[in-house]
Amino acid sequence: MKNPEGKTNHSLNVEDINYIMDNYASLKRKFIGKALEAEYRDAAETAMPSDFISNDTCLHALLLSEIMFDKTENSIRIFSGSNVAKFLSTIKDSFKRACENIVSRNGKVRIITAVSPKNAANTRVELKAFADYIRKGIKEKFSREIDFWCACYQADDKELATLPHYIACDSKMLRLEAAHAPLTGKENAGVIKANVYFNSPASTKTFEAYFDKIYKNITGR
Repeated sequence: MKNPEGKTNHSLNVEDINYIMDNYASLKRKFIGKALEAEYRDAAETAMPSDFISNDTCLHALLLSEIMFDKTENSIRIFSGSNVAKFLSTIKDSFKRACENIVSRNGKVRIITAVSPKNAANTRVELKAFADYIRKGIKEKFSREIDFWCACYQADDKELATLPHYIACDSKMLRLEAAHAPLTGKENAGVIKANVYFNSPASTKTFEAYFDKIYKNITGR
């Protein structure tokens, strides 16, 4: 798949990850715009199994994750680092819509955050607060609980730098991020690199099985 190209201003790379997440809506309008977003969404709709879209900044990562969630109906599995709660909060509307689709189909949401022992407690608090926000909204709207659980995988910084981060949705969509050192949020926006597959069942199911094995080892469920 050829990425939509030629319309983003790469001076965005001077900004750090936290700045991008704090100003996502305005930066998306400025550096991506409606026309380019529509191209990404059209590419997602027509994707073949071998097709992917590359994201080269945190801004693109947020947009492509939004598109994934907008297309999600049955399940979400996320294996990510300690900033996952802030990342999801930035695109909470699309994530919440995905969760509404999932609960109506009796699906599930699972998140594993890979963190160092020194970050584990704060990460748990942030992620629980976000998950509780989603659970509360679902309960109020549907008068039922969503099958949504989170877990922490603790490792040292050396191991954390080698772990792949990914989002797998509906056994066909996969955002696979290049390995990187644990983030502080102050890194250049261009440190976030990933390929996003919108119609790749074989690869997605492989990562879902990998995720489920880790989740069971952590939680016993």
